Amino acid sequence: MINNNFPNFFLIGAAKAGSTSVAHYLGEHSQIYLSPIKEPNYFSRADINPKHFRELLKKRIALFDEEKYFSSSEFPSLHAAYLTNEQHYQLLFKNAREDQVTGEASVSYLWSPTAPQEIFNVNPNAKIIMVLRNPIDRAFSHYLMDLRVNFTKMTFMEALKMDLESPFKTWNANSKYIELGLYSAQIERYFTIFPKQNVKVILFDTLKKNTQLEMRNLFDFLSVDPEFTPDYNKKYNESYLYKNEFVNAVTRNAKLSHFLRSILNENIKNKIRNLITAKRKNPTITADERIYLSAFFKEDIAKTEKLLQINLSDWYK
Repeated sequence: MINNNFPNFFLIGAAKAGSTSVAHYLGEHSQIYLSPIKEPNYFSRADINPKHFRELLKKRIALFDEEKYFSSSEFPSLHAAYLTNEQHYQLLFKNAREDQVTGEASVSYLWSPTAPQEIFNVNPNAKIIMVLRNPIDRAFSHYLMDLRVNFTKMTFMEALKMDLESPFKTWNANSKYIELGLYSAQIERYFTIFPKQNVKVILFDTLKKNTQLEMRNLFDFLSVDPEFTPDYNKKYNESYLYKNEFVNAVTRNAKLSHFLRSILNENIKNKIRNLITAKRKNPTITADERIYLSAFFKEDIAKTEKLLQINLSDWYK
């Protein structure tokens, strides 16, 4: 363990590239303690301005009582918060055992210009984990999530163009469909500050094809038992749509949806989700949309290939 209850490792994204699944698999390991708030966003705080958040998100985060949460002896699981209080952040790891490595999974840290140095300042030996996905697929997956959580009702191209024209570039002020997939500068910030042996890059497609091998390598990277096998049958953060506008309206009601989540156990929530989500296929990206997006990413993919010294030819199409 390190001093002052700062984590040993950080799973920093990219967003919509499989980091939620990786976080759950890591959290199953007995030698790993993962923050009960998956994404506390503490080290990207200088780059986050909540006053520019989308209105629906503002309503949702307003329901989080930070003082009440941290006054408890046990902290309930929470997907995300926006912490700025150092003492509160360190409390997230107070229940870790001495023999556990500790970590958290804020995907804003890959995007954030200030997060690498902020992390290094408190733990220069920290392990950094990135999961990277074809940026075109990542952008479209992000759009599908926005449809589900009611951030947009537009077509993909409409949402993409509106996103590009947004005057606010802070985290969660818009979706950053393009920006979050421009990996080279984001990776280079970490390579400049941390020893390269402390930075592990996983490709989404490789993780999907051979999850067990990739997780075994990741456990080894974190110096925990690599033979542990999480439950790979369970799927996390899958794309789905709600069946109708009535259900959409309920999910847009921040207070009601927060109340229901707080009183229902995970099993019941899963059953309800299966009832209210569509059994139809999600929208799919068109060939023309792929061509349009490829123009944004082509040069950066080449830079990322050179930086990582790997072949990313599949990302050009």
